Amino acid sequence: MQTAGLPWRFCSKVSTGDPGGGGLRYNGDSAATSSIISLSDACLDRRNPDVSRYVATWDKSTNHDHRGTLILTSATREGLAIFEIAGTSTDREGWTELAVRPVQSFDAFENNEEIRVQFLRTGDTAGTAAVREIVREIVVQSVTQPTPPDAYNEIAILRAQVTETARALADTREQLSLLQGAIAALVQEATAR
Repeated sequence: MQTAGLPWRFCSKVSTGDPGGGGLRYNGDSAATSSIISLSDACLDRRNPDVSRYVATWDKSTNHDHRGTLILTSATREGLAIFEIAGTSTDREGWTELAVRPVQSFDAFENNEEIRVQFLRTGDTAGTAAVREIVREIVVQSVTQPTPPDAYNEIAILRAQVTETARALADTREQLSLLQGAIAALVQEATAR
């Protein structure tokens, strides 16, 4: 069972549209027949953080035919679905419409099941400015979220880690995907507190 990635709740309703807070759904009746994934701006991590700026980078690649890979796994079972990001995403009010191409899947997800979503980029990002903006947003969110007083030191350490990672990697186009992975891990760590 794989638990890496950001969590969302699977909605079995078949359509393109708002999947609801923390939700994700297909426009087809299975992963194999879907070309659009509707993904809520807020994931299911503690405090339901808005990760839409991160999701908005998933279609930004110098490789326009295959911009990256999405791996969806069940948090509790053996469900798996793999997609390629196949086109430009559409930012909607409270959710994002991802253009995808199915690669492989088995053991379909159940309604309201928690699933984990990992993104792996193909090619380089369109530029470092978007990544720096994501880092800035994570730092701002970690400061503005209500946090118990004894956790402030941990948040300061987290902010320092994000900033250090950004400085080390953001100026190197070949390593931007590593930065995004590090950011995703840090977001998970921050929101789990």
